[in-house]
Amino acid sequence: MCHRATLEVTVRPEGGMSGPKERLMEQFISSVCEAAIATELHPHSAISVTLQVENDAGGLLSCLTHACCLAMLDACIPMSSVFSALSCGFSREGELIVDPQLSQENFTCKDDPMDVVTFVVNSGAHDVLASYVSGALDVKQLQQALSATQEAAVTMESFYRKALQRKLSKDPKFTSLGKPE
Repeated sequence: MCHRATLEVTVRPEGGMSGPKERLMEQFISSVCEAAIATELHPHSAISVTLQVENDAGGLLSCLTHACCLAMLDACIPMSSVFSALSCGFSREGELIVDPQLSQENFTCKDDPMDVVTFVVNSGAHDVLASYVSGALDVKQLQQALSATQEAAVTMESFYRKALQRKLSKDPKFTSLGKPE
């Protein structure tokens, strides 16, 4: 695949060696990023993103997906769209829990965790780029979680915009733009 850039995503756990869980997250995030990055603009190139887990308080896959998007924005990697992710869980009573905490995800025991779905949507239209389901959810629950994700995407886009404005306001190359010399 010399005609386009290749992407490598590495997830490093809090401690110890990477395992199957990290490999699954790497593949998921890599597929999302490959769909968003304009890889054809950089032939014979490699893009490597390493995501270090500092603390897992729940919603780790969506958190790492956001971190990867922000890292690519910070590195000025051309993307066809910015994306955001949200994990939603459902209690045993069927109640939607947006961005569940780790204690909620494992509320019964490790053998019977909460059913969780993570959606990744693009900016603007909020179309689904990817989804990952852990557990058994019906169509109504998936639609409910997708609706919550699309609503949260508006907030995330605003956060991305503010974070970039803050970063650029500190960069001398951009603070001089628009000022008379």
